[in-house]
Amino acid sequence: MTSSPRRRFPTAAAGFGLVGTVVVALALTGPAPVGAHPSKRHRSCYPPHTKTLAASARTRIFESRRRFSSGSRTQHVTYGCLLSRGRAFKFDEPDFPTGYDPIVLAGRYVAYGAYSDCAASFCDPHSVVLQDLKNGKMTFVDGRLPVASVTDLVLRSNGSLAWIQTSFGEDGGFIHPGYQVVKAERGQPPVVLDSGSDVAHGSLALAGATLYWTKAGKPVSTVLG
Repeated sequence: MTSSPRRRFPTAAAGFGLVGTVVVALALTGPAPVGAHPSKRHRSCYPPHTKTLAASARTRIFESRRRFSSGSRTQHVTYGCLLSRGRAFKFDEPDFPTGYDPIVLAGRYVAYGAYSDCAASFCDPHSVVLQDLKNGKMTFVDGRLPVASVTDLVLRSNGSLAWIQTSFGEDGGFIHPGYQVVKAERGQPPVVLDSGSDVAHGSLALAGATLYWTKAGKPVSTVLG
């Protein structure tokens, strides 16, 4: 009886040819991109049906949808995840949240502006939050500064950050003309570095430990420790 072709063993030359083909294919395709086929460690950082809001080589910030018990409404929920830890932590959820902007990443930290539609006296409708994605700990770095909006935000990998903001009073009116430049070094309360209508929003930048912004058309710098 004639043997089936499926049971024939390849010759040595054919075997080497097959191995060579596999090696070439692997060399051409390379490793799978991060997130395409997440490992067990990274699955918590890449759950299905989520949207990436920000990402770095170490961190992913993503948005998911949560359906209320009534089933008629959904709410967007934002998480940050350190890839090496494989655990997602939820962002701060102010009363009546409207979103987060800006969002910046450095090292194991994420910093963001948290905004809310809540206008009651017991609310803190606008905050600047620093979150350690190694353990999920949140710090409201704006302290007692009344934040109306945040236009610029920069962050160092040690957790120090700086931002440009507008401010308002208890009656909802703006109490400072123009903008304020604020820094909060690691573990320290916020310090107002500059203010005025001639502070250029959108000009804040960080190079190493040096913080830059523009006032009256001229560059200003200081150290962010």
